[in-house]
Amino acid sequence: MAPKPTPDPAPAADPTPDPAPAAAAAKKRAAAKTVDDPGMVDALLAERRGYVQRNLPDRVRLVDEQIRHYGGEPPAGE
Repeated sequence: MAPKPTPDPAPAADPTPDPAPAAAAAKKRAAAKTVDDPGMVDALLAERRGYVQRNLPDRVRLVDEQIRHYGGEPPAGE
């Protein structure tokens, strides 16, 4: 009886990761950081005015972050 042939070993895995998925993921994360929504910015600016009038600087700061997230720029000097 002849010996059974041994199967070829599996090819070695490439130790170098493909940079394309990582680059695509980085682009997606960067795009998600800012959302262009003028309606939301207008609503946040109105909310911010109320916090300024009531002297709530912590809340103003939080709303400013959201205004930037939605593609706006908070008013300066308040």
